[in-house]
Amino acid sequence: QKRAPYAAWQHESGEVPGGVGSPAAEEQLLAAASLAMRGLLLATTAAALAPTPRRIFVYDTTLRDGTQGEAVSCSVDDKLKIASKLAAFGVDYLECGWPGSNPKDAEFFTRAKTELSSEAKQKLVAFGSTRSKRSATADQDPQLRALVESGAPTACIVCKASSWQTTDILGASREDNLDMISSSVEFLRQEGLKVHVDLEHFYDGFLGGRAADGDEA
Repeated sequence: QKRAPYAAWQHESGEVPGGVGSPAAEEQLLAAASLAMRGLLLATTAAALAPTPRRIFVYDTTLRDGTQGEAVSCSVDDKLKIASKLAAFGVDYLECGWPGSNPKDAEFFTRAKTELSSEAKQKLVAFGSTRSKRSATADQDPQLRALVESGAPTACIVCKASSWQTTDILGASREDNLDMISSSVEFLRQEGLKVHVDLEHFYDGFLGGRAADGDEA
């Protein structure tokens, strides 16, 4: 007499409960299939919830914001040496000055074109501001033109992110402020630069801060 081919479910006695097609065998097959499906579901869920590797980019402002501290002064030679060291260290972005605001920073970017390595030059960021309300168009704005002429592949432009700062300090409407930001970004992108937008007073604007006339309560 042949035994039923379900050795995996044999009792200690060696007998298969019910044999092929029996309710007991089918019940055990369904239980095994259900267990397998639950295992697959758990594995799929675990894979979906696993953290995705993310790259952290380091943005260094030592050579721009960092030089504004009390009793801090760097020559152009100093800034070139520091930029080279930071680039070799692995910093991704080096904000190195405001070429449209002072001769020293303009000289830095001019010399950087020939005195820094290719790796370092690819990490340079020129700092500036959005189009001035006095400039009719972004391509006519001298600050933005200086960013392009700096040769840096990336520009960081500061803008107002608070209604009160926009209307009472900058003296512009919120609509004009948005246009100054968008037109500046569009112009710099057309010139081939990457653009970072520095949202000045962001948390004042985000959290409410001091309201401007016309803001909703």
